[in-house]
Amino acid sequence: VTWAFGHILELTKPEEYDEKYKLWKLEDLPLPIKEFKYLPKKESKKQLKIICDLIHSDKITSIVNCGDADDEGQILDDEIIQYSKTSKPVFRVLINDLTPKAVKEEIAKIKPNADFKGMSERGFARSQADWIVGINLTRAYTIMARKNGYEGILSVGRVQTPILALIVN
Repeated sequence: VTWAFGHILELTKPEEYDEKYKLWKLEDLPLPIKEFKYLPKKESKKQLKIICDLIHSDKITSIVNCGDADDEGQILDDEIIQYSKTSKPVFRVLINDLTPKAVKEEIAKIKPNADFKGMSERGFARSQADWIVGINLTRAYTIMARKNGYEGILSVGRVQTPILALIVN
C-alpha cells in the first residue's frame, strides 16, 4: 500500500519535443504535438520511484487504484500506471464514503481498471486540451504583446482566462 499526491507527472514542455520550441515564434504555432509525453515533477520524483519500485516488485501481483472517485482521480493513478509500463493486472475501487462499512462494500465491488477507461480518457483529453490551449495562446498573445513593447508573459488558460474576465468585468 502506498499513496500519491496530485499530479506526480506533468505534460512535458514544448522544448522536450523539439529544441527549436525553446524560442517562441508565431510560425511554429500551433505546436504540432501528436503524442503527449509525461515526465515526473521535480518535487514528486522520490514518491514516484517508491510507487514504481512497488509496482515492479516480485511480491506484487496486481495493482488496485483507490484514488479519488472522479475523472481526475482516475487519471492521477493512470498516469503513474502508464509511466511504469507495467503489464500486471490493474483494478479500481471507487470509494466515496470513508466509513468502514462503505469501504468494505466498495472493495467487494472491485472492477478491472479498464472498466473506467472513459473516466481516464475524459481526464487525459481535458489535461491535454488545457496544455494545447495554454501553450499556444500564451505564446501567441505574448509574442504579439512583445511586438508592442510588453516585456512579460501573458498567461492564457481555459479556466484562468474566463475567471479573470469575470473578475475584471
